[in-house]
Amino acid sequence: MAIHGPETDEDRSGNLHPGNRSLFCYWESVRGEAPAPARAQIDLKRISDILPGVVIMERSSQMQAYRCRLSGTGITELWGHDMTGRDLREPGGNFEREVLARLFDGAFAGAQPFSARLRLFHARQEPIMVEMLGLPVIAQSGATQLLATVLTKAHRRKTTVVPLRNFQITATRTIATEHRHLVQRRRLQVIEGGVYR
Repeated sequence: MAIHGPETDEDRSGNLHPGNRSLFCYWESVRGEAPAPARAQIDLKRISDILPGVVIMERSSQMQAYRCRLSGTGITELWGHDMTGRDLREPGGNFEREVLARLFDGAFAGAQPFSARLRLFHARQEPIMVEMLGLPVIAQSGATQLLATVLTKAHRRKTTVVPLRNFQITATRTIATEHRHLVQRRRLQVIEGGVYR
């Protein structure tokens, strides 16, 4: 689904970044039939090639905020500062913050993986296209966390860190997993006082 700007062939293809695709396949194999794997089951050595672009987020219970518990060096380079303890949606406008909040909430509340394509804007630089993948994991405390990646399509040379000015969402997708019917199943509730006709 295209959000900002014209839909590109890349948006229509639905193909994940190769690093995100391998992470998703690994996440699927680790979780088995559970809605989400335990965070302790994720072996960081298995994802070492994309580790700089990894962030682990927690949802704040006080307000609609999503704090980065850990953030890789690639995230620091893209956002222009260390995002640990901060909300990854920070530089976005209201629309972008709301769309990401809905995707994040789906992952936290319903174990719903997602992908999003973003266009990052830095001062006096060309926009950078990135792909975000969000995968729910269960912390040792039992709380859901979000294991997310933000990866660029092409390898970028390390540059001077410039603060992120803004970003646009160009496409979003939720990723169907087999457990969804278990999470969404609701029980029938009988309401007293109804009249059958």
